[in-house]
Amino acid sequence: MAYFGESRSIIQAHRLELSEAFAKNGNCILPERAVQILHDYLDYLEQAFTTDSRKIDIGEIQEMLLEVACIIRSSNASIHAEEHKRLLERLIAIYSKGLVHEENERFSITAPDYADVVEAISINHPGYDYSEAVGQLLYYLNLLYRHRKGSWKTVYDHILSMPNSILSIKNLKDSHLQKIHRWVEEGVQNLFEIRRDLRHRIDELGASVSKLSLQIEREEAGIAEESRSWCLQGLCNIASLDLERKKRAVAILHGKRNQLLDQQHDKRQIANLIELNISEFENSLKEARRAFFMRQLRQLNPLTTSTNILPAQA
Repeated sequence: MAYFGESRSIIQAHRLELSEAFAKNGNCILPERAVQILHDYLDYLEQAFTTDSRKIDIGEIQEMLLEVACIIRSSNASIHAEEHKRLLERLIAIYSKGLVHEENERFSITAPDYADVVEAISINHPGYDYSEAVGQLLYYLNLLYRHRKGSWKTVYDHILSMPNSILSIKNLKDSHLQKIHRWVEEGVQNLFEIRRDLRHRIDELGASVSKLSLQIEREEAGIAEESRSWCLQGLCNIASLDLERKKRAVAILHGKRNQLLDQQHDKRQIANLIELNISEFENSLKEARRAFFMRQLRQLNPLTTSTNILPAQA
């Protein structure tokens, strides 16, 4: 395939050229040269997203999208606006495939970088129609969060950085993004880490409880055997200081185990609350995406009342 041969060689040459240019001054790239590089990059990306995933370097795709965003930001004054519009439309077409191939992680993994490009274009060209691109970004934001990937926050930040002069963005910010922003300010992005630490601690406590339980079982078995031996000697009515000492030691072990069980219970309660918060925030993201699509649908058809416009896992 050309993608692994000639196309790849061309892209590697472009990347080296860009690296040298940005090391000096990104604006030194001639407009026509920047346009050619952008076209070749998009040709490459279109092939990359339809090729056997085992042969794809996701990191390279992420870096290329970053370079595209850098070209847009550094050369905007020189590249014709229509070129940016065509670039946006081609990226929308590429990432639309990820909406029906959710299992293909190359779309979701690179979605934050796609969001970076969309933001870069929107800042310089707020007059374009970004409804489809933003709808895709909301989808990938939901998907990343549902799969517990921290990069959902990057997608969110890029959407938030898009200009308010874009009506669909302003409506989104004025409604559901305000609620999401409050969650973010309260540290929702840390919930996964907190939950992971709690689960780790719960497992540690469980292991300690199991270890103590085995020790208690051994000690109690030893006490029972020693008591039988003591009675066989006809000494049942005579207290054994050694046995009493061992029984007190076992009682202390029971107390320690109960303390650990109480700690484990408390940690589980906190973990359940964290899980509840995670689910509630996920529902907020779903609600934001659904509301965005409903608003877009009503603008296209004011008489529309149907809500059956999103997949079940929206």
